[in-house]
Order: sequence, then structure tokens, then C-alpha cells
Amino acid sequence: MSNSTDLIAIIVEGHTERAIMEVLLEHDALKFNEDDLLEGEVIRARNAKKFAKEFLNKGFRSRKVKIYRILDSKTEKFNLPEVYKKKVSEVVELRTRPEIEILDILYHQDYQRYTNNYKSKVKPSDFVRL
Repeated sequence: MSNSTDLIAIIVEGHTERAIMEVLLEHDALKFNEDDLLEGEVIRARNAKKFAKEFLNKGFRSRKVKIYRILDSKTEKFNLPEVYKKKVSEVVELRTRPEIEILDILYHQDYQRYTNNYKSKVKPSDFVRL
């Protein structure tokens, strides 16, 4: 368990980011563990308003939520509604490279299929959704 009293919200952009975070949690490779997580899991969400309504619309006693956003977009905004900001201690944005999806392709042993049939037409991030 982390030393912080904050609950941790790990918000991921897509399937690959979620898979990587779950592996890191399973192998205790982070400063916190699943017991520290808001709702006990990695959350897939992109919209701040929807996230706040679904996950921050609860009482946390005196605890706040520290949000880690894992995404590759440099321009995507995450504007929490003002009423929920008091429940959040910090929002940390962790940017991945768009190529991170190639790790998912390799892990699922789909690299040959991707390079032979899709590489010139489909981005890795779109391929992992197929």
C-alpha cells in the first residue's frame, strides 16, 4: 500500500494502456497497489465530466483522489467540473508514445499478420481494436 492517504485513479486512454498498467500492478512495479485504487481497478475514460459524475460523485471521507492519466494524445483536455475539483489532490498526465500499441501486437503474436496485411493501411492503435 502507498504511504499517501490519497485514493489513486489510473485513467487510461485505451486497451493497450490498460493492459500495461494491469501488468505493472500485478507485479507490484508501482508505488501503489490495487488496494489504493479508486474502485479497485484501472479506469478507461476520456471525458472528464463523465469520469467525475461516475467516480467522484461519492463521499471519500477526508481522502482526496490523485488522478494519473495515461495517454498518447498531447492535445486532449481533461477539464473536471468545478464542483469536483475539491475532491482531487492532483492530476498527473503521463504520455506514452503512439507506438506503445506495437507492444500489444507483439504480445499477442500478431506482428506478422499486422506487417503483412495492415501496416501500410492501419495504424497500430487501430489494429489492436480489430
